[in-house]
Amino acid sequence: MKRRQREGELRPRRKTGMMIHPDLLTILVCADDHHPLTVEGDALVCAYCGRRYPIVDGIPVMLPHNAEAPTANS
Repeated sequence: MKRRQREGELRPRRKTGMMIHPDLLTILVCADDHHPLTVEGDALVCAYCGRRYPIVDGIPVMLPHNAEAPTANS
């Protein structure tokens, strides 16, 4: 029996091979500091703070509470 997904819970990331359309990437910015984002693997990464926003099933999840904090190397 499948477990129901709770409200606000993200599904596991799946690599779909889908790319973010360049026009969409030009308007997306970090939800925290409004700086540009770059695509790195299966996430959008803020060029300023290093926060990583997951791409789930080809859709960027731009909610600050779902973003991964920057690593110490960023």
